[in-house]
Amino acid sequence: RCPFCRKVREMVSVLDLDVLFYPCPQKGPTFRPKVLEMGGKKQFPYMVDPNTGVAMYESDAIIKYLADTYGDGTVPIMLSLGLFTTITAGLAMIWRVWKGSSYTVSKLPPQPIEIWAYEV
Repeated sequence: RCPFCRKVREMVSVLDLDVLFYPCPQKGPTFRPKVLEMGGKKQFPYMVDPNTGVAMYESDAIIKYLADTYGDGTVPIMLSLGLFTTITAGLAMIWRVWKGSSYTVSKLPPQPIEIWAYEV
């Protein structure tokens, strides 16, 4: 699991945004290569905003962009502490060890599955 991706998911939840997340586990053949094709590197998270045409890497930059574009420009304190935020996001996932970080063979559903949840 990726603490950088977790930070972005938390910001999306704070702003109550409707987004599509594409799972990109290590060695994942489905969506991971698309990021390299679109952005030029296999780095995560990677965001594409079809509303503005903006595409970017770097979790802190994505969080700031989302706050400025879809919020009032304010980044919640717990998401604005740089390395400390990244470390705490990683610690929050420590009990999962490496679950979900490596590819497992699966079938893509014909339509996206809708899940209503709260991340933060």
